[in-house]
Amino acid sequence: MWSRKFKSLQVKIMLYGIISVAIGLIFYMTIQFGGENYIERVYMSEDRAQKRMDRLVDKFSRFVYSEDVNSYDYEEIKEWCKKQDNAYLMIFNSDGELTFETDGTMSSVYPNGESDSTAGGSATYRISFEDGDYDIVMIEFSEYEYYDGVKVLGIIGALIGLVICLLAFSQTIIRKITFLSKEVWEVRNGNLQKTVSIRSNDEIGQLADDVNEMRLSIINHYEEAEKAWEANKELLTSISHDIRTPLTSLIGFSEMMDEETDVDLIKEYARICREKAYQLKNLTDQMFRYFLVYGNAEMELHLETYGARTFFEQFLGEYAASLSISGYQVDFKNLEEDFTLETDVALLRRVFDNIFSNIKKYADKKQVIDIWVTMEKESLIIVLENVIDECLDVSESTHIGVKICRKVMETLGGQYENEEITKENHRIYRSKITLTGCVK
Repeated sequence: MWSRKFKSLQVKIMLYGIISVAIGLIFYMTIQFGGENYIERVYMSEDRAQKRMDRLVDKFSRFVYSEDVNSYDYEEIKEWCKKQDNAYLMIFNSDGELTFETDGTMSSVYPNGESDSTAGGSATYRISFEDGDYDIVMIEFSEYEYYDGVKVLGIIGALIGLVICLLAFSQTIIRKITFLSKEVWEVRNGNLQKTVSIRSNDEIGQLADDVNEMRLSIINHYEEAEKAWEANKELLTSISHDIRTPLTSLIGFSEMMDEETDVDLIKEYARICREKAYQLKNLTDQMFRYFLVYGNAEMELHLETYGARTFFEQFLGEYAASLSISGYQVDFKNLEEDFTLETDVALLRRVFDNIFSNIKKYADKKQVIDIWVTMEKESLIIVLENVIDECLDVSESTHIGVKICRKVMETLGGQYENEEITKENHRIYRSKITLTGCVK
């Protein structure tokens, strides 16, 4: 059975999902911090920022000169600013008053024309407009595009890390399933000795273990079927031999009756024929009972609940009374305390019919037949003992009755045991019935 510490595949999936997300976050943070650090150290260095600012101011100056722009040509200046994606412009007159701002959203950043040194890049320059010279503050913030790019790269890296981890985990699961499929295919094609490897402690491993259990169950069924076949073959061989003996006698005596004229001898032959016929009937009855039981492997149970003490008082009391009428001495000891019993009376009667039939055939009428019912832990025990009559031939070549008793008791969830013991120079035959699992 499954004995390893079990870890659900669902738990593993959740764990791998958390790990994948964590690795994705690590990818994101690494790219994010690495990219931002690169932008701040390299792209935002003072030298490079100043060069970008100089190029932007030079471009604005050429625009003012080529287009003859006045300081109050706000619309034209705004159009130029719109075309510069990463520039912010402010114009100040000679008195330091702000006369123009790109969109009015950053006027509070530079009160009285003072620039903020924390900006991506800014400086004050003198520009000659058509109507005079004015100071401008140009702010260059192209680094934000790179910050956004780094963020996008971080998200892409996180997704790649997540996908790689999930693919690695799925490949692990697929490899396990593929390996299990190959081994199950080998078992399916008849190699029942092949043990399926258990390579994980999740549902896949559980499935491998279940396949092994199924394989062992099939092997066990095959072995049981083979044993049953051998037992049935042996039984049929034995019964054929047992039937042949009285049948031969029956044929011989019936032929002798045809040739005999002495009435007394004819009657004797008829008596012998009748005796042999009863022997044949007994053998066929045993065969019928045997195949009735063994031919129906899944006997349907009709369980009913009884008070055990009262039940056995009546049930075994009937058999004990029948023995007494036939001249046997019976000592019957019932349960001292009452219990609840759940059983199928019809099946239980099959067992006791066989037992008491043998008692009547082989028990010594001069000795007492002991019957007692007891409780041991949670099992109800019924024991029957009788002294074997030494004058009788008690050899039973087929043992059909014993096999029937065992089969029926297995169906009832119990057990039947029989043995022959010697006590005080007497051969004693003991039958023991154990009812387990039907006593509440």
